[in-house]
Amino acid sequence: MPKYKVRMVFETTEFPPVEIYGYVESNEPNMFSKEPEHQISIICPETNFKSIDPTNISGETNQSPIEIDYKGTVETGIVVVVTNPNNYPTSNIWFRPQVNDPLINSINVPAWVGINETAEVSSIPGDKYINHIGSTGIVTSLVSSSLLIDDNDRFDRWPMIGPGTVDFSVLSEPSGGYSTRSWALEYYEMFGSL
Repeated sequence: MPKYKVRMVFETTEFPPVEIYGYVESNEPNMFSKEPEHQISIICPETNFKSIDPTNISGETNQSPIEIDYKGTVETGIVVVVTNPNNYPTSNIWFRPQVNDPLINSINVPAWVGINETAEVSSIPGDKYINHIGSTGIVTSLVSSSLLIDDNDRFDRWPMIGPGTVDFSVLSEPSGGYSTRSWALEYYEMFGSL
């Protein structure tokens, strides 16, 4: 029916199953066809196709970068969560999909991650945030105190993962000689067309 929201899922041999949402603009039957036939117009506010299942990768801060083979054709935002498994606090966490210069396309977050605390970063368009979540569940935004660095030395480009292979790492400054933190990365592959 017109104005209804629909979810369309496409499977191909080239991509994982992808989905896109839209709204039915019109549904016009062909009265002169022998077979039942409808011409349906669907408007999709989001123009890209998104993989149904997210990609999840985990690691530890200060380990060697992890190579990510991104099969999407359009840049995608990321969500990274850093946790503290060893009771030692840390500060200044760097989230960075690396280009040639390891500081390019990165976020420096001045988060003090204590026991049972987390730091979370999302660069998903329309849902960007940098939060510290305390042990009591209180969420504090760190956007205004964080530093975003891109390839033009501007401070307005959030880290994204684009087509091809990228090295991803999360760094943290040590506190009391202990600097290792666990991190989890999640993203959806995005496709501009099928």
